[in-house]
Amino acid sequence: HEECLDWMLSWLPDLIRLAVGASPRRVRNADVLPELQWLAAGLGPRGLLNYWRELLALRQALGTQANRQLLLEETLIRWSRLGSRHG
Repeated sequence: HEECLDWMLSWLPDLIRLAVGASPRRVRNADVLPELQWLAAGLGPRGLLNYWRELLALRQALGTQANRQLLLEETLIRWSRLGSRHG
């Protein structure tokens, strides 16, 4: 579960970079560049930045008494909604 969260946390800065028009050369996860470009094309940088902040807060919450499964499920649901907004 936490590995999935780490992937998402590494992809979001790349998505934000691409959403604001940065060069693909600035992307750290070049192995998934086509997918990142596709997603970033339909998403705004503000929403991505907010989601990144939420993921950082989630990472902190995982170290507390919070229900880990519910936190991770909510995170994945929100991630899938990001992709569905792309259309």
